[in-house]
Amino acid sequence: MHSARRNRDSDSTAKYFSGLFMKYVPYWPVFLTITIICLGWSWYKLQHEAPLYNADIKILIKDQIKDSKVVEDLSLGTPKNNVENQIEVIRSVHLMSTVVKNLGLYAPTFVEGKFIPLTGYQQSPISVLVQKPDSLVENSKIPFQYNGQSKQVVIDKANYPLNNWVVTKYGTLKFLQNGNYSGDDYSKKNFYFSLLKPVSIAETFANNLVIGNPKPGSSILFISLVDEAPKRAENILNELMNVYEEASKEEKNKMAANTLAFVEDRLGTVSHDLDSIERKIEKLRSSKNTYNTDAQGALYLGSIDASDKEVEKINLQLSVLKQLENFVLAPRNDGGIPSVYGIDDPVLGQLVDRLFNAQTQYQKSKETMGENNPIMATLNVEISKLKPNILDHIQSHRNSLITSRNSSKVISNSSNGMLSSLPQKEMQLMDINREASIKNNIYTFLLQKREESALSYASTLPDSRVLTNASANWDPISPNARNTYLISALIAFFISIGIVTAKEMFSRNVLYRNEIESLTSFPVIGEISYTKDSQNFISESSDNSFLPDQFRKLRTSLGFLGINSKRKRILVTSTIPGEGKSFVAANLGLSLAMAGKKVVLLEFDLAQPALSSNLNISGQEGLVDYLIGEKEPEEIIKRTEAHENLFIISSGPLPPNPSELILNSKIPELLTYLDGVFDSIIIDTAPVGPMTDAYILSSYCDATLYVVRHGYTPKMLVERIDEENRINPIKNAAIVFNAVKPRGFGKIGYGYGYDYAYKYLPSNKVDTKRKRLLHKNNIS
Repeated sequence: MHSARRNRDSDSTAKYFSGLFMKYVPYWPVFLTITIICLGWSWYKLQHEAPLYNADIKILIKDQIKDSKVVEDLSLGTPKNNVENQIEVIRSVHLMSTVVKNLGLYAPTFVEGKFIPLTGYQQSPISVLVQKPDSLVENSKIPFQYNGQSKQVVIDKANYPLNNWVVTKYGTLKFLQNGNYSGDDYSKKNFYFSLLKPVSIAETFANNLVIGNPKPGSSILFISLVDEAPKRAENILNELMNVYEEASKEEKNKMAANTLAFVEDRLGTVSHDLDSIERKIEKLRSSKNTYNTDAQGALYLGSIDASDKEVEKINLQLSVLKQLENFVLAPRNDGGIPSVYGIDDPVLGQLVDRLFNAQTQYQKSKETMGENNPIMATLNVEISKLKPNILDHIQSHRNSLITSRNSSKVISNSSNGMLSSLPQKEMQLMDINREASIKNNIYTFLLQKREESALSYASTLPDSRVLTNASANWDPISPNARNTYLISALIAFFISIGIVTAKEMFSRNVLYRNEIESLTSFPVIGEISYTKDSQNFISESSDNSFLPDQFRKLRTSLGFLGINSKRKRILVTSTIPGEGKSFVAANLGLSLAMAGKKVVLLEFDLAQPALSSNLNISGQEGLVDYLIGEKEPEEIIKRTEAHENLFIISSGPLPPNPSELILNSKIPELLTYLDGVFDSIIIDTAPVGPMTDAYILSSYCDATLYVVRHGYTPKMLVERIDEENRINPIKNAAIVFNAVKPRGFGKIGYGYGYDYAYKYLPSNKVDTKRKRLLHKNNIS
């Protein structure tokens, strides 16, 4: 059972795809033409698209290393390196602008190609530098030639030497031997170079950077760049890493220098205070009343000393906060980021660092960009948001420090009260010694920090390390010719399917047999292929046409309608004129005659008769003469030249009132007479659309053939057949699908019906082919 089901599914699938194939294969010229057009366009695009190459580099982003307590103290307030932040730094336009200037990429050279200009980074014998890149005047195309013998560059018929700054109408330039040159004979090529703003070039390269982090949480980054010149992509990535490392070291050095300057300033102040205290002690000891402190006084002094140290430390931190506040409120800061030494607030340090970086980039970008540039606007917004946030943190931290300082002062005042009972001179000495101890400790601490800052300044390391140098793939990644042609072929395929489907889908007339079957309940019992000659009749010698076999099949199908030796009357009609009912009636009669039956054709289309003229029969005497009583049946029956068994009763002279004449009571008498003489009676009547003759005659007949013409009969009229039949019934009706044309351009069949895909061969060719097969199989 399962095997049978699988076989049925397999057969239905095969039929489905076979149907699709036969539906579209006749239109193979459409597919071929569209495919050639698409492939030609792809070839054109490939010729006008420069190849692109990919280069990549792998680096490691270091975490800030805390080698000792000293380094940790120096790093207070400085955020750890964050991979996401470093990615943004690497792809910043500021860094890329430096790379562009260092490599001279603002003056790219080009070679005139067959279809498009190609980059001259490796094909031009020289490279170009501009003395002041930021102020150069842009120029998209400056042709030049290079004289290899004289080592001179020719621009506008003026010769310029190499390796020297020369004044041209395009600015002060320097021409150098291209170290990346790998071309062949340059004397036969046309070169030119362009002058472009470094910032615009930097934006392009920065946008083309792809930076990836292969593993979440990993500090290893893969940086890739796609460019027309693989060597240029390598050089850009390597130089970008050099610039990035230098910028990182420069920023750290600025931080260390600011910290060192702050420590030096505080050392001067504390040193001055120590000198003053020592003079006080010396003066007090030289007096006659000097006291030594006892144990109780020492205890009070220890408490006061600890409180005062805390107050001094807090004052130091408040001083740092004041410097930070001044830094934030300043309209511009050229002196570098202030020290956040002693401020135990990492968030504040991160915010200050971000503000400094943003202001630094803003000032540098301001030199090369306008105020309305989107990058400048973005930096300005970021600075505006950071400043209030930092000021809030400073104020919050300041309030906390003031609270702590007040608490320490309360403790100190309490201890001072306890000491009030001691002798005044002893208290003075204790106060002076206490102050001296505090200042001395601070001075020693600052000396230590000065040495640590100097050590940090001297041993600055970059935040990254290159794991693998930049390397380029010398096979282009784009355009991919194979994929391009494949995609073009697929597009052409679907466009062709769309054209063929749309052509047939939007037709208002009947094109397919299944359309007839879906629009009406009448069965389709025959399909007749198209013939150019409407008077083309079948014959016994016709071997190279579909017509004989199709009418034989229609003749056989009459049994489906109950046509036999007793039920022999067949009515042929259609919806509108021109659908070929007379053609079908004549050829069906011929087919029956060739089968040995005696057949008579009745030309009952009294409005536009065509049957007799098609059969070359004179229509002077006919049905009209009989119906008005002037002729007898045997007098109007005529033999045709088409076949000895085929007879016709023509219409005769055209009456003014054909429908009324058909209501004549003599029609049944005529048909009864013909029943006794002929084996088949075929009545060709007027279309049912303009006239009612067919409805009247159908009641006298045993079956009705309703002709629908391919590509001619409107679908709307076929849809109305059932509705009309409910009002005016047509007896025992079936449809003949007439004039089915071959689909598309391959005249191998007429796939609008059930997709017949064969054609007849002439008899002599059939005989020849049969003999060949018999000879091959040794059959005599």
